[in-house]
Amino acid sequence: MNAFKFLFLFTAMSAISLFAEFGKTPFGWGDFRFGLVSNGLPYNPTVPLSFDTRRLKVATEELGIKIAYRYRYVNEGVDPRENACVNLFPWAWDNNYSKKAKELAGVESAYVIYVLQEEGGRTKLLANMNDPEKSRLFFWTLQKVAENANGYGSTIIVEPDTWGYFLQDANNSSVGWNGLEVDPTKIPAKVNNLESFTINDSSVIRPNPNAPWETDTMVTQKTISFEYLSDLPNTMAGFGVAIIRTMHKFAPDCYVGFLASHWSVNLPGWSEKGLAWSSPELIDASAQANVEFFSKMYGFSDPAITLKSGDRADFIGVEKNGWCAGEYEVKKNNTDWYWDDAGMEKYLAWTKKIAQGLDLPVIGWQISIGNMDNPNVANGSQFANAWKDTFFPYFFNNVNKFIDAGFIGFLVGKGLAEGTDYTLPSENIGEKGWFFNQLIEFDKNRPYYTKSDEIEGGGSDTKILSPNTDAKIAGKSANSVVASVSAKGLNISLPSLGNANVFVYNVSGKIVYKTTINKSATIPVDNFKRGVYFVKTEFYGKNFVSKILLK
Repeated sequence: MNAFKFLFLFTAMSAISLFAEFGKTPFGWGDFRFGLVSNGLPYNPTVPLSFDTRRLKVATEELGIKIAYRYRYVNEGVDPRENACVNLFPWAWDNNYSKKAKELAGVESAYVIYVLQEEGGRTKLLANMNDPEKSRLFFWTLQKVAENANGYGSTIIVEPDTWGYFLQDANNSSVGWNGLEVDPTKIPAKVNNLESFTINDSSVIRPNPNAPWETDTMVTQKTISFEYLSDLPNTMAGFGVAIIRTMHKFAPDCYVGFLASHWSVNLPGWSEKGLAWSSPELIDASAQANVEFFSKMYGFSDPAITLKSGDRADFIGVEKNGWCAGEYEVKKNNTDWYWDDAGMEKYLAWTKKIAQGLDLPVIGWQISIGNMDNPNVANGSQFANAWKDTFFPYFFNNVNKFIDAGFIGFLVGKGLAEGTDYTLPSENIGEKGWFFNQLIEFDKNRPYYTKSDEIEGGGSDTKILSPNTDAKIAGKSANSVVASVSAKGLNISLPSLGNANVFVYNVSGKIVYKTTINKSATIPVDNFKRGVYFVKTEFYGKNFVSKILLK
C-alpha cells in the first residue's frame, strides 16, 4: 500500500500554486511568522551552543510565544555528500533537523541555502553555474534539502548574498568594473542538459514491528534526474527558475525565494555609509535595478521562459546585516549602522518599491535582534552575546509601516558567531529576554494577516491544515471538507449530510479518478503512480481542493 502525506486544502483549482502578490500572503501562510536561528543541538547545560534549543522550546511551550520556525544554514559547498546536509539530514540516526524541530524546540524548520559561491563573488558564481558537475551537485543539494523539508511548510531562502555580490561587482564604480553584464537572460549557465546519475541511497528500517528498537540498514539505488528542467534556457535566468522549480517539486508545501541586498547597487553618488544615508533618488534607482534583475531571475519578464505551476517564487527577502550596530561601534569604531527613524524609513521605501515591482510579499532575513539597552559585550560562555541596535526597536514600535512595505515575516537572529543571542526573560544575562518580551506584546495584537489577506482563491471557504493538524478537530469546522490519510487510502469527510462529487486530478489537470460520496468515503490509491495530485470536492456549491503527495 502506498502512503499519502496530506498537505493543504484549497478552494480553487485555478490557484493551486503557492505564489502570492504584494500586500497578500501565500496559501497556508496564516499570520505574521517569525523564525529564529538555531544550531538545533539537543539541550545540554554543559554545551553553550545548545542553549538556543532550550530557549526556543521554553518560549513556545511555556511562554506561549508564536514562533513558527527555527532555521539553519546549509553551506560548505555544493556536494550534499560533503556539505551541511551530512549533519542536518543524517540517514543513520533519527536526528533529521526537520523532524526534530517540534520535539527539541517546539517549532517547525526553515533553511537558508548558501553553497553556490560562498563568499567567492561573481567569478565563482559564474564558474559554478557553467560547470556541469557543480550544477548537478547544486541541484542535488536543493533536492535533498527540499525532500527533508517536505511536509513542514518550511520557508527557504536560496543563495542570500550571492545575487547581491553579483550586482555589486557590476555596479560598483570604485572597483572599476562598470559595464559588466547584469542581465540574467544574457549570461550562460548549465540548466537543461544536466546528466542524470545513480546513487546508493541508505536508510534505517525497523524490520520487526514487535521489536521497533531493532534496526537495520536498507540500501537502494536512486536516480537523481534533472529532466524536469529540460524546458528551461541555459541562462542565469533559467538557472533561477530552476531553483524555484526544484524546491517546489520536492517540497510542494515550502515557501521559497531569493534575497535582494540593499548594498548591491553602489551607484555614482551613493553614500559610503550605505542605503540609510543615501538620497531618495539613488535609493529608488537601486530598488529599480533589483526589480529588473529579479524579475528576470524569477522568470517573470523573460520571454524565453514559460512559467509552470510551482515555478513562481513565494517572496522576496531583504536583510540588514549579520553584525549588530554595536559590534561595528566596538570592533571598528563605526556608528553608521545605528539607523535612525529617517534611515529606517528609507529602508522601508526601498523594500516596498522592490516588493511592488516584483508583486511579491517580503521576508526579512538575518537581521540583528539587538536593542539599545544592551551592554555591547560578547558572552560566548553562556551563549548570551548582547549588542546594541536600532532595527527591531523601530520595528516593534512601527509594525504598521512594515506591513505597509509588504513584510509577512522574519527569519532573524545572529548570522555570525558573536551576534546577539536571544535569552529568556527569566535569565539575567545577555539581552535579558528583551526580544521574547517584545514578541509577547507583538502577539497580543494579532492577527496582522488573516485568511482574507491571502491571494484570490483563499478566504473563508478555504480550510488549510498543517501536516500535524488533527483531522478530527479540524472536521468540527462547519464549512470545511476534511481530508486525512490512513493505511486504507485517502479519506474524505463532509461537514454535514449530503452528496458531494469528488475528482482526483494529476499535475497536468487530467481527471484520473472520480466518484460521488455521501458524508464520507475512502479513496483507494494502490494503483496511483508517485507524484502530486489534487482532490476537488464539490459540496453545496463550494469547491474544496486538497493537494496530496504520493511518495
